[in-house]
Amino acid sequence: MPSDTKALLSYVLYPTSFLAFRRSALELVLPIPRALVSGMKHWMAERDYDLRRPDRHAYFKQWDLLQAKEEFTVAPPGRVRISRHLLEYARYYGPSSLGGVAPLRI
Repeated sequence: MPSDTKALLSYVLYPTSFLAFRRSALELVLPIPRALVSGMKHWMAERDYDLRRPDRHAYFKQWDLLQAKEEFTVAPPGRVRISRHLLEYARYYGPSSLGGVAPLRI
């Protein structure tokens, strides 16, 4: 884990596939990324990384927002959920929240 906030939040997520899947198949697979993030947090906690640091919290929040965005293609959100998502997106990707650091990209 980089100790530099800019390096941490500048990590770029590259898509690994351009395949098309049926919604019924994706619904079975979508919990896996959540388990991956959970595993990352567990791994870091075991190695005494402070997950309460604002930069690390923002890093994982960006993962959460990315996963939610991907889930919207399978299960479109209602007005309340999309509004909450957009507010959180602005909070964690906005220029004042990252200090000019580029957000995660897919």
